[in-house]
Amino acid sequence: MADPLPVTGIWVGSGWATAGAGGTAAGRLAQAWRRLGVGLLACAIGLAGIALASPEAHAQATSGGEAPAAGGRDAAPPNFFVPADAFDAGGRLARPIEPEPAAAVPAATPAAPFKREVLVYLGAANRAFFSGGGLDAQTVVRPWEQFLLKYRFPSRGIATAEDIESAAPSVLVLPSAVVLTARERQAVAGFRARGGSVLATWLSGVRDEGGAWRGFGFMQSVLGAKVEGHTGPTEEQRFLNIHGDTAVTHYLPAGQRIWLERPGQWYPLQLSGGHSAARLVDWSRAVAHEVPDAALVFDERRPAGGPPSRAVVFGWPERLWLAADAQRMEAVLHNALTWALRQPSAYLAAWPHPYRSATAVNVFMADVFNDNDLPFAQRLQEAGLRATYYVLGFDLDKSAPTLKKLQARGHDLGYQGDRYEGFKGQPPATQAERLRRMQQDVAAQGLTLAPEPGFMAPMDEYDPTTVGLLMGLPVGHLIGTSSETDARLPYLPPVPSDVTRTGVPFVVLPRTQRSIEELTTDHDNDEVVRVVGAELGVADRAGALTLLRFPNQTLLSADSQQAIFKALKAKSDRMWLTRSAELADWARERARIGFDLGGDAKAPILTVTVAGEQALRFPAAAVLTLPMPGQRLAITSGRTVPVQAVDDWRAALVLKDLPPGTHRWELRFEGGGAIAGR
Repeated sequence: MADPLPVTGIWVGSGWATAGAGGTAAGRLAQAWRRLGVGLLACAIGLAGIALASPEAHAQATSGGEAPAAGGRDAAPPNFFVPADAFDAGGRLARPIEPEPAAAVPAATPAAPFKREVLVYLGAANRAFFSGGGLDAQTVVRPWEQFLLKYRFPSRGIATAEDIESAAPSVLVLPSAVVLTARERQAVAGFRARGGSVLATWLSGVRDEGGAWRGFGFMQSVLGAKVEGHTGPTEEQRFLNIHGDTAVTHYLPAGQRIWLERPGQWYPLQLSGGHSAARLVDWSRAVAHEVPDAALVFDERRPAGGPPSRAVVFGWPERLWLAADAQRMEAVLHNALTWALRQPSAYLAAWPHPYRSATAVNVFMADVFNDNDLPFAQRLQEAGLRATYYVLGFDLDKSAPTLKKLQARGHDLGYQGDRYEGFKGQPPATQAERLRRMQQDVAAQGLTLAPEPGFMAPMDEYDPTTVGLLMGLPVGHLIGTSSETDARLPYLPPVPSDVTRTGVPFVVLPRTQRSIEELTTDHDNDEVVRVVGAELGVADRAGALTLLRFPNQTLLSADSQQAIFKALKAKSDRMWLTRSAELADWARERARIGFDLGGDAKAPILTVTVAGEQALRFPAAAVLTLPMPGQRLAITSGRTVPVQAVDDWRAALVLKDLPPGTHRWELRFEGGGAIAGR
């Protein structure tokens, strides 16, 4: 599989884990899961593990401890975890959250160095609560023990509030800690006040030591995660959908889907607060309105002016790991844990710097093009946009004069076929003849297309035969569907062995949201604008590709068009508004970049290789996560390139105009607090 998303380094245990030859399991994990979801087929990569954890965890792992089967031991009684009246019939929070009273924390003392250790907590009160419902609380701890053991994270289990109170600032894991005593809740708050990081799953501190319901105040006040609802009534929300290029989820590509089981009572939560890194969606990722629905939130803060403390809250319980794709789930856990541990990591950003997401406007030929199409093009131009018009050979002589006017205004053209009929399922010879006739019809009208223009199949109806035939033609990209990829990014599919591809690599640009003609069929104009705005907001946060597809002479009103284009223009500082051909060029260029991180945590060494014969045209960004907030990333040797802050936790080397060859930079993190063992 082609890998348009190469990534490598994370600091693990005793050294950098690289994703190149000879890299460790953790490094291979990073590379493997940047690959997954960006091609026509998913790749499976074996991930090795070595035992290194608490004696209890080691004993369970080596004795072949098994996860519970669905139902049986993990079947919770109705309303056991959450009272029936906590959420309304639609799954939204039924009443306001009462904030957790401010916990008393010890007087300020000199900040202790952060220790790279993971503490997995299971208190007696939570164990007893689970037991009272016929459940074994060890089943929420065991997945963490096995995961930490597999990836060689120094870790140990703890079981009392005193253990938390006496622990050095490190990482505290709260696995589905439904019950926390008053002292345990205060101990967690004190742990954060000392600069410790917390990883919490699902329900934390929602019941007291007697099992009485307390609500979500602890999660909001201490962990920074506001509970907005749960997915019990929404059976279709079975997919965890990953945001790409965040501090805690850059191992996986933007839009990666992870299927989750839905056993009764173990329903994932919908969250807000801090920064979101994943959502809960149905397979289509449909968005009706923007509502708080994060499934994973993270943040860093300085409690009471003390040392910085990181927190990551997963909205789903360990129970749902059992049936999920193990490698994808491990990628999420590993990425979040390395951030919480303040371990530097690095990745190649999905989009040119400084953009977080990308959008292109595509227009397909539903009718003859004439001067009625020009006002739409003018509205696009006023918003700073240019579109790609995909054209049919049928009756093209009637459309050619207007298409030439559109080209003169800076819009470009692509192929749509010879007539408005799908290609899927047709014999290869028929498809080949239709594609040949398409090219002839366009050439006969004197229309000048780019050397390797794009192709959009009528009604998205194409098949592997179509793709193989296109690869043998001077066609540069395909507007694809979400059926072939779980991600929301461009990708370079493998060329079949019986196809000879000349020219530039072939790119697929997947359209993973509803088209305008689909929306206008189901909604009025105002609702279409609202839905498109919501989907743009979600795609922007997810770092995803958006392809807005309009029919020519769309039924959407001029005012509604203008509203959509205005919303796009408002996002242009972070959303790359470009044409499909530019997106394909970027995907090809990004695939030329090799990426590796070596050295050690004090002095990392970044190595970038640029293949081919041309310097990089786009400003690719090599992004590094910073161990402490506010640190500055400095280059101590190597070619001079700009270093730009991304946010409080990340900085980027901007690689525009980088010539072919191998480039190395010695890096240094300047400023910030102390970390033990660095």
